[in-house]
Amino acid sequence: METGNIWKGVAVGAVSGLLGSWAMLLFSKGIGRTLLDTLKSEDDRAWEQRRQERDGADNPDSVTMQAADAFAAYAPGSRRLRLEERKQGGALVHYGFGMAMGMAYGGLAEIEPRIGAGVGVPFGTILWASTDLLSLPAVGFAKWPKDEPAAAHITHWMAHVIFALGMEATRRAGRRLW
Repeated sequence: METGNIWKGVAVGAVSGLLGSWAMLLFSKGIGRTLLDTLKSEDDRAWEQRRQERDGADNPDSVTMQAADAFAAYAPGSRRLRLEERKQGGALVHYGFGMAMGMAYGGLAEIEPRIGAGVGVPFGTILWASTDLLSLPAVGFAKWPKDEPAAAHITHWMAHVIFALGMEATRRAGRRLW
């Protein structure tokens, strides 16, 4: 496999990021959700019940839906998004962010091939820590780690690892082909 072509790495990384995002979503909606429900403590379940009673919502907006709504609020002709628009915007944010991370990862892997060490797991862990534990709580889209049940941390970390595994496997295959 040829290395050192940053533009090929970025291009392959874009596709890899999209596929990794898709894998992450499949995990989160399937096994990840089941695992999260299994790992929740009685305190976690009681806290969720109180929140649902207080907010009157079964399914609060996801982080990506909140981000899409925030982007729309600051865009020219700004307005808040309706639920269906937030869902569509959330998907765009999810896949757009995944693609951007894939592009950065793919380009960096061309410069420093050791980036792919651990089949992407270290990258997924760093991405999880920097987004879920720091950035998202700082902008108000997620709770701070101390306010989130351990089960949520475990499944969110696993989702990011799935993202990175899928991204790295696709990146390697893509670079072998191109």
